[in-house]
Amino acid sequence: MRHAQFASAALTLAVLLASCGQQPTVSPSTSSSQNSGQTNLSTQSAAEKFRQFRAKVYEEKNPVLLAKIQKLPERMRKNVIFIDGERMYSNNSQLLKEMQQFKQLEGERWVDEQGQSTQMPAFAPTPASLSGSGTLGAQATNVRCKTDNSGPFSRVLAYPGYSWFIGDVTLPDSYNAQQATGDSVHLYTGGWSTSAAVDGGYQRNADGRYQAILRATYTGYSGYAAATPHHFRAGRGNLEFFTWTDGSVWLHAYGYWEERGIYDTVTIGFSSVPGFNAEGNGVQLKFTTSIAQPANTEPTRFTNGSYVYSQWSNLYLGDYNPSNGYWNQHQWTRTSYDTEEVCSNPSPQTYPYDSRYWNRVSSAWASDTAYNININLR
Repeated sequence: MRHAQFASAALTLAVLLASCGQQPTVSPSTSSSQNSGQTNLSTQSAAEKFRQFRAKVYEEKNPVLLAKIQKLPERMRKNVIFIDGERMYSNNSQLLKEMQQFKQLEGERWVDEQGQSTQMPAFAPTPASLSGSGTLGAQATNVRCKTDNSGPFSRVLAYPGYSWFIGDVTLPDSYNAQQATGDSVHLYTGGWSTSAAVDGGYQRNADGRYQAILRATYTGYSGYAAATPHHFRAGRGNLEFFTWTDGSVWLHAYGYWEERGIYDTVTIGFSSVPGFNAEGNGVQLKFTTSIAQPANTEPTRFTNGSYVYSQWSNLYLGDYNPSNGYWNQHQWTRTSYDTEEVCSNPSPQTYPYDSRYWNRVSSAWASDTAYNININLR
């Protein structure tokens, strides 16, 4: 379970939010293009980039999503988005109709159909426990706490062997999070297999509200991305991330939906991501707080005034037991010996160039069951 080679990747993001609609029939959304990830997006206009990705909504029941929903726990079935290649399905037609579509340009910059860009964290290199000679982009994967110049972060890695994570996370209000122009706060879970990486969680917008996101990277995936305009309010959030027995990967996000005025959930799934499996073989999970920043912002990127104070708590890990059909699960605490590594940037490991910035990130257990990650660039 602790060996891997990581293939270089095409990137995929699903940025999805709570919707305010009712639950009508299951509806698929279809794009007309194939293998679009091979296109040089940086030389295309916004219209050309997305013309082939415009969703078409059909009011018809679809057995693909119905079968997936029936396998999910009942609490996850209310607002479901399922992405199968370049087909997207939802049991909420309003949610599906409001989806926006994104592609990655260069680095970690993503652009929507109107040409507006947003910054996302870099996919972290495969951890040393899983890596062999493979690479993620140009990053060496057999070096612990390896990073790039996408911005400050702290991530906490569990030992390999788990396929299920759940935990509470505070969604900081305007007193506890601010973003300089171009920066974006992210609080997310996910992890790696021996051949892919997945991130899923919350992204903070400039207005202080949060979106739920799910994205993956692996060789041959088309770089597809999608988003709705609905938002979670600052306050309590909860994330659940897992791989099901058919290889599908899911994120279940909970919070206070601003547009609906209630606490509710959204469930986002990918049909399959290479290497992810319900037993957790060759899989390593994490939780992370980060501030994504535009590339090439030296020397101001650690002094631009952005900050975030976050707490993760009530964390649990598990794997699927095929002999009885249940999850083996236990609480991830300071004393449970589940934490393999804490990697922060800037730190002596990731940014040895200037010790003045090493105190910008604070990452530590606040109690046996709560973990604080604070980033202060003021």
